[in-house]
Amino acid sequence: MQKNNIMVTDDARGIRESIKVIFEDHFNVQEASSGDEALEKLKTGQIFLVILDVLMPGMDGIETLEKIKAMNADVEVCMLTSVNDYQVISRVKELGAYDYVTKPFDVERIRNTILDMESRLKSRGLIPPPGFEKLN
Repeated sequence: MQKNNIMVTDDARGIRESIKVIFEDHFNVQEASSGDEALEKLKTGQIFLVILDVLMPGMDGIETLEKIKAMNADVEVCMLTSVNDYQVISRVKELGAYDYVTKPFDVERIRNTILDMESRLKSRGLIPPPGFEKLN
């Protein structure tokens, strides 16, 4: 089965590695340690699912989210945040984030959120459903 691509963007390598372990059975996991690196990787047009940290040095997650959505509004983004701040959560939802998950994150919650995002993309025809590669 062909795996879809997902990118985790967090300045903490441990978080990126944890998320990679959680999703490597289902996705090709790309990593970015900054907003700038994430935007570069998204230019390939092969990534439609993003897990994005809110608090990062340099370009923070909110600015990165704005730029991702300006680049391609179809990209689904789940924000990671260590602060459960209503204003931040409200702002990222307003900017088009699908959802947010607080750190430390519950594995089942983040898995379910990402799988919901993937299903949404499939239903809109933006990524192929399982078995599609066999039809080609």
